[in-house]
Amino acid sequence: MGDPRAADTRSLLEEINERYLPNSVLACASPDNTEAIQAVPLLADRPLKDDKATAYVCENFTCRAPVNTPEELGRLL
Repeated sequence: MGDPRAADTRSLLEEINERYLPNSVLACASPDNTEAIQAVPLLADRPLKDDKATAYVCENFTCRAPVNTPEELGRLL
């Protein structure tokens, strides 16, 4: 969750896109884009952590604690 144009969001997206993750889903939207959040249930109830771009890694309907840095995200992937 974060503004796709912001540097912190792009750094999280780059961490994901550097990997081969078959059978995975990536959803990204600005927290103020209510239309996208309503249209994509995966984005619901995913607030920013510490007002920074935030990644949620979920599997089998369970999400791990949200992270804000590419390093933290890399460890979860």
